[in-house]
Amino acid sequence: MKFNPRPKDKIKLFREDFTFQEHPNAPGIPFSLEGGRAFVYQLKDRQGRTHCLKVFKPKSRDAHIIDSQVHLQKLEKLPGLSAAVRRVVPPTDRVVQQYPELAYAVFMPWIAGRTWAEILMEAARKGAAYPKQGAVRLCNDFLETLSNLEGGKIAHTDISSSNVIFQSSRQATELLDLEDVYIPGATKPHQPTIGTPNYQHQAGKVTWCPNGDRYAGPVLASEILLLSDTSA
Repeated sequence: MKFNPRPKDKIKLFREDFTFQEHPNAPGIPFSLEGGRAFVYQLKDRQGRTHCLKVFKPKSRDAHIIDSQVHLQKLEKLPGLSAAVRRVVPPTDRVVQQYPELAYAVFMPWIAGRTWAEILMEAARKGAAYPKQGAVRLCNDFLETLSNLEGGKIAHTDISSSNVIFQSSRQATELLDLEDVYIPGATKPHQPTIGTPNYQHQAGKVTWCPNGDRYAGPVLASEILLLSDTSA
């Protein structure tokens, strides 16, 4: 059976029932987002708590995702790494027998906020995204998040506008797409990234290394400051 959920459809994962949510701006359409490697769906449990189900596209669907989950457990308590708290649907799970696309799907918290890509698009229409001091605080939090990682010889490896989400109410940073994080002892991805265009060093070297965020991180940090309103 093809996996094509609709709003209010239910699914059982890890012996719990969850309901697919409707997109707030598109009645009748599930709340989902498409990235380069996966589709992300919003679910709610019986208590009304919001969760995320990340369903990988065929070329990105493999056992490396389980290996990354094991290593990401070490990062669960780091600021900005809420997405490290996750469970992977094994290919032997009953739900995969019904929907083969759910093999290696990742279940994790739904992280509220706006991606930097969304903020950039809004700034293109409206101008400055933040008052100066707000931009400085947000930039500091973002850089501190990366500094905490590098201090442990860890790197996200693909810092980009779509992989960073900001929670403006508390000036907080969250990093998304953690499957290929560089962690000492982790298995190297089959296709390690060289970064995302606009955040990619011209040398085109693989970023799966302890200092893999040193180019893309400062680029995004400079964007935060450049989009501030210096008169505010």
